Amino acid sequence: YEEARADLEGGISRQPVYFQRDYCLRVLDDLDRGTVSAEYGRYFFQGMIEHRNENYSKAIEDFKKAVEVNNQVPHAQFFIGVAYVSLDQPEQAAPYFEEAVLHKPDFVEAYWGLAGAYEILGEAGPARKNYEKARAIFAEQKNAQVVAIIDEHLSQLSQDETTAP
Repeated sequence: YEEARADLEGGISRQPVYFQRDYCLRVLDDLDRGTVSAEYGRYFFQGMIEHRNENYSKAIEDFKKAVEVNNQVPHAQFFIGVAYVSLDQPEQAAPYFEEAVLHKPDFVEAYWGLAGAYEILGEAGPARKNYEKARAIFAEQKNAQVVAIIDEHLSQLSQDETTAP
């Protein structure tokens, strides 16, 4: 375990801009605290490797195995949603994002992913609702850059709603 952790942390530190590293670090912390099992960690990290290599179908398989081991930890559910969006299957993604926020109500990235999936599906109401939830959390975190991006999505949704037949 310690050797695997050292290898993973070394890889994470060499790629500091890799956004998924934060999730890897969170799961490593969960492993240290004993809040997730080594089996969950193994499947989660295998999924992350497959996702990083753009093998989204295989990533989904691995993340689903992690969820089978522990369905209360939202990270694998979130990345199943991300992988489905990457496969242009937002209708498959939405339930996984919803499950992630059910288990972690302040999981801002999952609200943002859910909003994006609904926006792709043309479901303006649910998209708006979830963008607004994400916006509120990002604003509380004082992340003005992301708030501005979400405001653009909300503005576009409003324009789409006013021009819809």
